[in-house]
Amino acid sequence: MLIQGVPNAKPLNDSKTNPRRTHVSYDTHQYGHFFRHKAEFVLLPSNGATSPAKKLQIRCLNYLKKHVTDTSSVALAQAILFGDKEALPVGLRKAYADTGTVHVLAVSGLHVGMLYALFRFVLKWLFQPFRPNDTRLYRGWVGLSYGSILPITSEWVALVLLCCYTWLCQWAPPVLRATTMIGLARLGQMVHRPVDPYHTLCLAAFVALVWKPLWLFHCGFQLSYMATIGMLYVYPMLYRSISIRHSWLQKIWGTTALSSAAQLSTLPLLLYYFKQFPSYFMLANWLVVPAVFGLLVVSLVLLVVAGFPVLNQLFGFLLHCCVQCTHAWVEWIAHWPLATLSCTSVTGWSAGVLYVALLSVGLFFSYKQLVYPCIVGMCIGWHSIQQIKHTVTAVHTAKVVYQHDIWYQLHDRGTSVTYLDTLHHKLSYIQKFPGGTLAAWHGKILVSIEAIPVEWYGWQGTKIPIDQLLIQEKFVHNMDVLTSVFAFQTLVVYGDSLQKIPYKAKGILARLDVNVVWVKPGETKEHVWETKTVPTKL
Repeated sequence: MLIQGVPNAKPLNDSKTNPRRTHVSYDTHQYGHFFRHKAEFVLLPSNGATSPAKKLQIRCLNYLKKHVTDTSSVALAQAILFGDKEALPVGLRKAYADTGTVHVLAVSGLHVGMLYALFRFVLKWLFQPFRPNDTRLYRGWVGLSYGSILPITSEWVALVLLCCYTWLCQWAPPVLRATTMIGLARLGQMVHRPVDPYHTLCLAAFVALVWKPLWLFHCGFQLSYMATIGMLYVYPMLYRSISIRHSWLQKIWGTTALSSAAQLSTLPLLLYYFKQFPSYFMLANWLVVPAVFGLLVVSLVLLVVAGFPVLNQLFGFLLHCCVQCTHAWVEWIAHWPLATLSCTSVTGWSAGVLYVALLSVGLFFSYKQLVYPCIVGMCIGWHSIQQIKHTVTAVHTAKVVYQHDIWYQLHDRGTSVTYLDTLHHKLSYIQKFPGGTLAAWHGKILVSIEAIPVEWYGWQGTKIPIDQLLIQEKFVHNMDVLTSVFAFQTLVVYGDSLQKIPYKAKGILARLDVNVVWVKPGETKEHVWETKTVPTKL
C-alpha cells in the first residue's frame, strides 16, 4: 500500500488510551493514519517483505500444522520453540499465568539451556573420535574429530547452533542473555581460564544494552536478569539449607530450590507488573518444566522427520498427547481454590522496598549482623504506613474497564475480576446465560451479548432493567430486538475498526435515548462510581 503523508507515531503505553498500564515500554510505538478519501492510498502487489528468520519460523510452523491437526498443540509448540504465544487461546494463557508457568510460553534461559544440553548430547556422539579397533555398530562421523585433522569440535558447533537459534528468535532479550552467558562460560573453559558467572552476567547485560539501550525498561529483560541473579546467589543458600542423601530426592530438591530462587528474586517485579501471585507455582512447575523439555525434543524431531511418512505421524501423535497432558495439568491446578493472590496495591516504590528487604534477609544469613533485621523492619514499617494511609484516605469506588480483548474488567479496592475469570472459576456475581453473561457489581448490572437467542425475536415479555449493555458492532443492526428485551441506561459498543462510527450505526444509535460508549480496537475506556457496598450475589 502506498500512502500519501506521514503516519503519526504514538506509544502503545499512552496513559490516555490505556490507563491501566503500570509499566512503560519505551521501544514500542504504533503508527496510525486515517484515510478520508480513497485517493489517499494506492494498493501495491505484495513482495513478501518478511525477515529471513520470520520466514523460517513460518516454514517450520507449516510443517507442524501439516502433521498435527490440533491447533492448541501447534500453538504450544510455537510458543516453546519461538516464544510466540499469540496463537494460544486467551483462557489457556490465563491458566498458565495463574499457575506460575507462563514463563514456559516465552523463550527464555530455560529453553536455551535445554537446547544447549540437547545439542551437546547429539554432537558428542556425532563428533566422537574414530578408533580403527572399535567394533561398535556406530562410530560417529568418521574423520571429523580424528586426531588434529580438523580443529572443529562439538563445543564450537553447539555454540554456533545456539547463535543460529538466537537469530531465529529475533534476538529476544532472555535468549540473547542466556546465549551470551553460555558462550562466554564455554569459551573460558576451552582456554582453561576461570569464569565468574557474575562477570559473564554483567558482560551479557552490557552487550545487550549497548545494542539496544531501551531494553533496560523491557519487562522481559528485567525478569530474565533478576531470575538469573536469584539462581546464582539465592539458589546455593537454599540448596545447602537441607541435606538429602537419597539421589532422586536430592535432584527433586535441587529443582525445587532452583525454581524457588528464581521466583523469589522476581517476586517484586511480578507483583508490580502482573498484580498477582500464583499460589501453586511450585507444584505446577514440577511437571510442566520436564514436559517442556519433552515437547521441545519431540517438536525438533518432528521437524527433522517431517519428510518420512510413518515417523512424522508417530511424532505428531506423541506431540499432541504431551500437549494435552500439559494443558490438563495446568488447567486442573488453575481451578484450585486460592490459585492466585491479588496484589493490586504494589507500586514501583513498594517493589523497590521489597527488594531492599529481600536483599537484607540474604545478607543477614550470610554475615549474621543485626543491622539487616533492622532494615527489614524499617521496610515493613514503611509499607504498613503506606497501606494504612491509602486505606484511610481512599474513596470507596468501583470501576468497570472496557477492553476489546477481554470484554470488561471489574475493579474495587481489593478485587480485580475479568470476564475471562468465568472460564476457570464460578463467581457468584458473574453468571453466564444463553447469549452472554450477566454481572452484578456494586449496584450496577452489566449484560454482555455474545449471540442473540432465537427466543428474543418477537419478545412479548417485560423488559429487563439493567444499567449497561455491552455488544459488538455487528449487533447494532439488531437494536430493535435488544431494546425489546432490555431497558438500559448505557450502551457500550465494541467497534470493528479504528475508523469513526459508521454512518448507518450512528443513525441507529442516535434514535436511542441512552449514553453510548464506542470502544475502538486497542482502546480502553472505563466507568467509575462511588460505593460502599460489596459485590451483589446473583
